Amino acid sequence: MVEEEEKKEKGFNNGFLEECSSLLDRATKTALKKNSDVFLYMASYLEATNDIEGAEKAFAKAQELNPKLVEIFIQKAYFEKRRISLEKSISTFEEAMTICSENHSDVSFLALSLAKLLIHKNASENNEKIIELLEKGLKLTPSNSNIWTEYLKFLCREQPDNENARNFFERFMKCDSLDDSDKFSLSAWYLDEVTNRCGNVSWYRELNYRFLTHFPNDPPVVKPSSTKKRSIEDEANENNKRQRTEGDGLAATGAGYGAQPTPEQWAMMYA
Repeated sequence: MVEEEEKKEKGFNNGFLEECSSLLDRATKTALKKNSDVFLYMASYLEATNDIEGAEKAFAKAQELNPKLVEIFIQKAYFEKRRISLEKSISTFEEAMTICSENHSDVSFLALSLAKLLIHKNASENNEKIIELLEKGLKLTPSNSNIWTEYLKFLCREQPDNENARNFFERFMKCDSLDDSDKFSLSAWYLDEVTNRCGNVSWYRELNYRFLTHFPNDPPVVKPSSTKKRSIEDEANENNKRQRTEGDGLAATGAGYGAQPTPEQWAMMYA
């Protein structure tokens, strides 16, 4: 019974891959050959069939069509992490930050994505590089709560009452670029970490007092999306859409764009 199921699954997978191959082959021979999305899908297909060299060529073609599209760099970098080496992946992220240097939101997003990749590797030799990347992100987009959150979690990975984490708490509480709702979320998370993970009673009492003093009433109301500061992902996604319109053949008509994930979703999918 198990053997039959395996045969069915193998047959289905083979049929699916054959169909993908046929569709992609036809797409590259039509007007879609000027759309970088086609070559991103081609790269995913070729990786699935273990054609690593072919996948690299597909990524190169996608970048030729749209040299500043963030999601191409992200997909390529995570492909390299899986199939080639971490060093090659890091190199692609750094190349992307150089190429996209004029757009602060793109660079900040790429810096955060690379920092997450290195944090996930959990190697202490990467700590200096991680801090450098997170600081770059905050310098370029100081209002982005995702970077502040990732930074705080990174500093708290061993003990949340260490000096660096304490100083960082003071720093984000004094940051004028952060909304009170963001400060509340960060403070509440940090207070919970101190409560559950360390026995430093004096720091807990001081932190709790600071928290209640700064937020004496109900939690701050999150501003409506129309007035709240735009996130780095909003800006990066908007920039990607603009680049598609400028760089892709059928993208100007919207072809293929609507179904594409945002840069943040690409990063999550390929992490």
